[in-house]
Amino acid sequence: MTDTIQNDKRLYDFADIITAKTNGLPFIIRTQSTGFADDGTYMGMFEEHTFRNYQLNKAGFPDLSIAMVPQGFKLPVKRDRIPMLTAGTKSPKIKLTDVAGKDFSLNSLRGRLVLLNFTTDGCPHCINAAQMLTRLYDHYKSKGLEIVSIYQSNFNSIKSVTKFDAKNGIKYPSYLTEPSAANIYHINGYPNFYLLNRQGIIVQAYEGFYAELENQITEKIKTIE
Repeated sequence: MTDTIQNDKRLYDFADIITAKTNGLPFIIRTQSTGFADDGTYMGMFEEHTFRNYQLNKAGFPDLSIAMVPQGFKLPVKRDRIPMLTAGTKSPKIKLTDVAGKDFSLNSLRGRLVLLNFTTDGCPHCINAAQMLTRLYDHYKSKGLEIVSIYQSNFNSIKSVTKFDAKNGIKYPSYLTEPSAANIYHINGYPNFYLLNRQGIIVQAYEGFYAELENQITEKIKTIE
């Protein structure tokens, strides 16, 4: 569909559609693309969907040429993005469970600086963020910084989180939480971050991963040490 060169990198989008000879319908659809993310990372994506066991009833198939939009039908209203919690807000309580299945409370980290990392495994931006967080953890752990990765249980599992942490050399702890935590902390996407002071109060919220994020977090940490 597209194929070009940018910054000495090949950028392309293509799709393969494989049809079955028996009925002419799609059997496999593959899509693949490469490009640059918002933070400048060169990345690629691949999807494959397989379709089997079509149940065709040609005799009773409706005449789609006379299809009409049902009376009263309305398109869904686009949901506005909810602003992240503001500085000065006390960090809300949410249920957290570590990869061993034990409950954990953010209150146990009072007296330390805390960086909450709302993330999900398999997200390219989250992988880049993990590398940044490792550098911050190595530099500031001795100065009282704790990093907490939080995964929603409806998108992730203990197995997938453990695998992600091992593959990316994660040194800080990871926890699973209930889906409601996204609403409580106003999470619109991943990754999102909250920096908390030693009293558990939000100092700064950061939405998404981008090139200047590490410097911004570093400078903010210096102001609350």
